[in-house]
Amino acid sequence: MGQFMYFVPEQGEVLELAARYGLADRLGAPYPDGSPGLNRRGCTVWPEGDALRLHAPDVEPVRGVILSLSNEMGFFPDRQEWVRVEAEGKHYWLGWEPGDLPGPAELARPDMVGGHEVVLAGGKWEVPVARCFPQGTRLPQRVLLGPDGGVTLTLRKDYLGLFERAEALAGEVYGKLAAGEAEDVAPDRSTVGVTVADGVLLALDALAVNYRLGWPEANALELLDTQGVMRVLRAVVDMPGFEKMARELAAEDASKKAPGA
Repeated sequence: MGQFMYFVPEQGEVLELAARYGLADRLGAPYPDGSPGLNRRGCTVWPEGDALRLHAPDVEPVRGVILSLSNEMGFFPDRQEWVRVEAEGKHYWLGWEPGDLPGPAELARPDMVGGHEVVLAGGKWEVPVARCFPQGTRLPQRVLLGPDGGVTLTLRKDYLGLFERAEALAGEVYGKLAAGEAEDVAPDRSTVGVTVADGVLLALDALAVNYRLGWPEANALELLDTQGVMRVLRAVVDMPGFEKMARELAAEDASKKAPGA
């Protein structure tokens, strides 16, 4: 399958351009050996509204560079879609071929964080468990060694914000479930204390742990709908783990109550 392309309206070294436009997280070091695999191709385009054209009358052309992990990238607007994205106080254009969009395999990071498989837009995505049930996390933690040989685990700073939001959601959800005031995680229900916007952002940030994507790529993939967001949030707070434990406890209780037990 394909890869996303990023047209930046200036020249420069590829990794520097990726960092300057806030794209390093999506274009840097996708391979286990740390190599970026990043390619560039210079071209001249004609911006027209939010799109790019090979030529547009009365429009000033822009010289820049296409960045991509694809070896077969190029500017072919007759078969591609391009949208303008505002980011880092700058703008770039995100491009893709509608018939050859990347999927989870193409966007996966080399070091995946363990979680639960969720189906989104027809693909299977691994959603990391940011907050385990009943406690803890699967997000990467720093290992600190003490002078006495003791080991302390500390959550990495780049994951702290995600964990805190997942922790707040888990406390709300499991508290409501215990009180019988909610049945599931749903971002459109006030009973779990999360708005649609907050739920979408949390779902996207969780997916970005394991995949090279942000909201522009998610929009291009039409990755999320309300049901998809709910499935991602369930995985983030380990609802499958909670349900497995509940089934095991119910089976154990039933066996104790069985005749002859």
